Amino acid sequence: MSVDTTSARQQVVTSLADKAYRDAWVEEDINQGVAFQIRAMREQRQWTQRQLGELTGQAQTTISQLEDPDYGGYTLKTLKRLASAFDVGLLARFVPFSELVDRTVRLSPEHLAVPSFADDRGLTCDAATGVEMVATKEVARIAISPQHAKALAVILAANVREYEAQFGTIPVQPGLLEAFIGSIGSLPSGVPSPGAALA
Repeated sequence: MSVDTTSARQQVVTSLADKAYRDAWVEEDINQGVAFQIRAMREQRQWTQRQLGELTGQAQTTISQLEDPDYGGYTLKTLKRLASAFDVGLLARFVPFSELVDRTVRLSPEHLAVPSFADDRGLTCDAATGVEMVATKEVARIAISPQHAKALAVILAANVREYEAQFGTIPVQPGLLEAFIGSIGSLPSGVPSPGAALA
């Protein structure tokens, strides 16, 4: 955390000592956060208020009202309709003030303009595992590199042998593991096929 962020966090924490301030802060965080986020996501997609209204079944004037930080009349039903129109997730949960403070002091424009499912970079690649997620409008499929697939097959084979040694045969659809192995080519030399353990 930078010095500026630490200082801002401490100022907020100090102000939260007052219960009335905490209540007002939660209300303003919701009202302003939702309004700004609706507008940021709409503008990111280059939609007019009328277009967003059509997608949610609401009038343009209602969308204008929802984008007003002074409005504050949001319902979960409306927020779910907006989440569907924007094709994004929606979190509505209670949190400790520490989480709310940290989110607030780290807020950036990127946090407001949430990408749709199809544009979510968080689903495109996991650098730690090498698993590439390919998102489409309707489905996300996993494309694994051959090296990672073979490593998974080695782990799978070891786990199958260990499981069967302790508990007996694994109830797996016939041919499923063989199909997986066939899809990656072949196992590294010396690695027994997990399919053999299931035969």
